[in-house]
Amino acid sequence: AKAAEPDQLTLFMPTSDGAYAAPIGGMAPLTSRSSLTLARQWFELVLTEKKRPANTVESYTWDLKKFEAVAGPIPIEAITRSHVARFLG
Repeated sequence: AKAAEPDQLTLFMPTSDGAYAAPIGGMAPLTSRSSLTLARQWFELVLTEKKRPANTVESYTWDLKKFEAVAGPIPIEAITRSHVARFLG
């Protein structure tokens, strides 16, 4: 099995024409193979950009941090019903 690469914010990403550009919000694109940490960061960014109340953003991201603690360092696509059941416990 391939070792997981650390989730670091990408400074520049290749564009379709071969040039490099800064990704939106300074974060790597979110894919099904992204980590839960990156997914949480994207979710927080979207909520903030949509001007959701600060306590909503904090509550939602807190819950996602707790889910990460239960599920472990896995990509989004690896989440199973078992992970969710353990989280809801």
